[in-house]
Amino acid sequence: MTSGRDSYRYVHEGLYFDCVNAEEVMASNVKPLLKQVGPYTFREHHKKTDIVFSEDGNLVDFKSLKTWYFEPEMSNGTLDDEIWALNMIAISAAETTRWPNHWAEDDYPFMQFMMDQSIKQANETMFTRARIGNLTFEGIGSPLLEMAMLRVPSGDAINGSIPYDKFGWFYSRNESTDYDGVYQMFTGKDDIYKVGQISEWQGYSNLSQSLP
Repeated sequence: MTSGRDSYRYVHEGLYFDCVNAEEVMASNVKPLLKQVGPYTFREHHKKTDIVFSEDGNLVDFKSLKTWYFEPEMSNGTLDDEIWALNMIAISAAETTRWPNHWAEDDYPFMQFMMDQSIKQANETMFTRARIGNLTFEGIGSPLLEMAMLRVPSGDAINGSIPYDKFGWFYSRNESTDYDGVYQMFTGKDDIYKVGQISEWQGYSNLSQSLP
């Protein structure tokens, strides 16, 4: 890891599990057989942007621009590798209707039925075959996500679980300055022991409201 005044970079390794008998699992409910693939290695670079100092110089606001670069020579495979992975779009959507009264009083089993019909209409299955590149940064599209744009009960549920037009574990994060929000940090001008400490994030100095 190397560091500088306003940027740093390090290596990130990602592993995936390929369900080699996914079609059998979906057809006969047999035990899944998983094969670990990877690692897929990325060089991750961070740089502070939109830097604004307070009038007294004791605080500084900034965003973080994060960029990932694939490193083929440090990886065991390419981003074009295809695997059978859990269909997180369908699973996340179904999970939103698991608990009664989550969306409205007496919403069960109506919401569960509506979601089941939406998943069938979109031809979604438990597993999906996808490129590593799509699973990681580029994203996977689905008719189910298009339904999220519709003003129907199942569309609201889908949008609540995956509020994006595609699904990927790091989708929309590469080269984004907005994903991580705005940080406020002590500069150490008034107290050297505070230097580097986070004062606020997204305008909040207390994040207890985010806890369950």
